Amino acid sequence: MFKLRSINDLAEELGSLAKATAALKEAGISPMFGMYDMGALEALANEPKQTNVGKSAKNSWTLAPTDGLGAIKAVLDPLEVDIVRHLYRRSNYITVRNGNGKRQQLKLYCINSKNPKTGNASFTMTGFLRETSAPYYMLMSFEGPTAWVLSRAQAAALHRAALKNEGIGVNVRVGREAMEDLNGRMRVTMTSDSQYLLSEAKQLGL
Repeated sequence: MFKLRSINDLAEELGSLAKATAALKEAGISPMFGMYDMGALEALANEPKQTNVGKSAKNSWTLAPTDGLGAIKAVLDPLEVDIVRHLYRRSNYITVRNGNGKRQQLKLYCINSKNPKTGNASFTMTGFLRETSAPYYMLMSFEGPTAWVLSRAQAAALHRAALKNEGIGVNVRVGREAMEDLNGRMRVTMTSDSQYLLSEAKQLGL
């Protein structure tokens, strides 16, 4: 559950701001305006010790890979990362963990299927210009399943390029009503040969 708490309270509890910052970094979360998501630390404390990393059989959840978390797990398993947290707060977020214990939070955008004629997948991304927005965005089509990933910097660069061309970029469109949105809003279309197709854990910041 997403629950805000002052980072100063955590610093007092742990003995220093440096220790508080390190604890948040380990949980894969960043402070926001002097606050942090205390649910991230609760999730970290309750993570199962078992891992799918390095194992040939990765279906311990017994979930079908056709939709939802089952599909998301199916595209992440080959990258040797675990899903250790799923958070819903108007939007979906997951925290993933690699074999070294490093964690990263991703904002999820999901669709059920691709365009039947082109095989492309379109997503409306929002909020990526805020400094407190997610560092990585996973764009997920349950059909496939297939996933693409954009870093916050990559999303911002696509947005800037589109704005310079009256809202039209390479597979990006910024509507007239979104041109002045300071938080960022755009429609992104991903293709089967896109450079953002998820294939490596490093695309997730791991």
